[in-house]
Amino acid sequence: MTTSCPWQDLIPETVLLHIFSFLEAKSLLRASCTCHKWHRIARDESLWKVLTQFNWNTQGGQKDSDRTWYMEYERLFYHAPTQFSERIDGHTDEVLDVAFSHDGRFFCTTSKDTKVKIWEVGNPTLLRHSADLGLVLDWNMTQYATFNSDDSYLLVCGVKLKPPAVGTHSPGLGVVFRMKDFCLLQEMPMDPPHLFADWYSDDICVGGYVPDAANNHFFCVKAFKVQDVVPDQILLRCPYEEGTVIYSFFGDPQRAMNLLVAKVPRPATKLLSTSYQCNNSVRGTGKDSEVGSDFLKAFSEDFHIAPHIVAPRDHSRDCENYTKISSNTNSNNLIQANSESSTFESKPCGNVCNNCGETLSGAVIHYCADCVQIQGVNGPDKTQQGPASVLQTFDRYMLFVTGEQHDAIAFHKVNDLPETLEKKLKDKKLFEETVRKATAGTGREGLGTATSTFTQLTTPQNPTKIIHLPGHYISGMKLSQDHRYLYFNCRYAVYDAEQEYPRLMEDMEVKTIDLQTFRLVPELKFGGHKGFSEFPAWYICLDSCQDYVASGSEEFLGYLWDRRYHTCLAKLQHSEGVVNGVAFDPVDQECLVTVADDRIINIWRSRNRKKQLEEHT
Repeated sequence: MTTSCPWQDLIPETVLLHIFSFLEAKSLLRASCTCHKWHRIARDESLWKVLTQFNWNTQGGQKDSDRTWYMEYERLFYHAPTQFSERIDGHTDEVLDVAFSHDGRFFCTTSKDTKVKIWEVGNPTLLRHSADLGLVLDWNMTQYATFNSDDSYLLVCGVKLKPPAVGTHSPGLGVVFRMKDFCLLQEMPMDPPHLFADWYSDDICVGGYVPDAANNHFFCVKAFKVQDVVPDQILLRCPYEEGTVIYSFFGDPQRAMNLLVAKVPRPATKLLSTSYQCNNSVRGTGKDSEVGSDFLKAFSEDFHIAPHIVAPRDHSRDCENYTKISSNTNSNNLIQANSESSTFESKPCGNVCNNCGETLSGAVIHYCADCVQIQGVNGPDKTQQGPASVLQTFDRYMLFVTGEQHDAIAFHKVNDLPETLEKKLKDKKLFEETVRKATAGTGREGLGTATSTFTQLTTPQNPTKIIHLPGHYISGMKLSQDHRYLYFNCRYAVYDAEQEYPRLMEDMEVKTIDLQTFRLVPELKFGGHKGFSEFPAWYICLDSCQDYVASGSEEFLGYLWDRRYHTCLAKLQHSEGVVNGVAFDPVDQECLVTVADDRIINIWRSRNRKKQLEEHT
């Protein structure tokens, strides 16, 4: 008596593999649910490699050795933020920038309607705070925003085109908000306005300053200590002549753009492992035994297989988590500012920092709080900052776009802020001599109008490093989340002797600099987006995360690329105008926000995140 067997077992495996090679991913996943034999063959690496390369043109990249091609297909299809999720009509004019808090709970938008708005990420995303700086401070636009590292303060930069207040002569301005109650604390001059501003530390922000003596040959960087006291009335609390000049850099201030403070991890130091696995914890593990994954269900909704459910983040935490211990409000205490805050408590013992020599507390501490870099995707999670955290040290750089044609990036190593304030404040005579030498033979000799600021100006410095990119026009920069890489948008420039300015090509590229070696990384290059504005071109924001890179463009599209394969995963459409800003959620790379001239804020999520939100609605 013959034993009957299922007809599926009668097909040889080599024949079955050949048949499966003609199937698309959806059909292949359905076939894998038939039996264990078909499931094993349907997960064959050769099948998913071909499917991945065919759908996303991944031939130029290299996958990680610990990942299968099935896992790569799942990541690119199911976990990339390519799906439109929410539309927010939050502004009445062009939206210029978007920035996330480091813990991923909030993002901030700025606009030509002079408003700055704070949104809480959720389902739906809700407006939590709003301030009209045009009404309060007579601004003409808010154009840039950034949170400090522990999300206790928000720095917003903008422009006041009308005649400024008495005692000032800068159209660029900055304000600081305290996040726990969204109180406006202070206003500061930022000159030139296109240099923007950044955080030097948790309670010190830095911006540009152009003295009368500069004659377009150098500019200064001023530091402002956050005054954590709500003023009785909103006035310009930091006049143009005040603040503390900490550096002077050679370069035309009218050509300088996009000041950033980078904390570059030192290559000789073993870096802390980031907790990016938290982003992947909600994904399928990719094991062959998990036939009924969410990835499969995304293709086959008619299969009633219970998926692995993970609840979205809880955004109901009280804003008390944002409470920051009030620091000394005396602006003269900048020298001690870097040592006033500590990431953890310990008993004093008299050690000194191995990096900067500062006196430490704690028997096992070898680096001061300011020399500890905790720059991971989980942001300022203090529970992860124990003694092991101090193993990571960094070099601090100030960097900005410079050059006559915006074709260079200057890097200044600035690890020594306390030394700058103590030892590098030169007297008027030395400063005058420096300016005389810098302007000799230019036809611009002389110091212009003498001001009281001479006594605090420092000798202009040449950059520690400068990267020249002849034939390029740089139109935007962004640091990676760990400050290891610098991504920048650029367009090719064609020079004509008969024209005063170069002609810019329409094609844009995102290029990458490794800040540990100060060299371009040729394999990290992304293209396809367009720019149409002439010199000086629009500033186009970009952002990056562990797996993806995103940028705006001047063709009403945002672009999303895979960082490993350098291929375009999606074009994120707006209705019109320039897509000015893009930002990844720093704790969830499956969420991306874009803003544009159409006044719309669009939130894009992965298929995985959209499915989770729908199930918890």
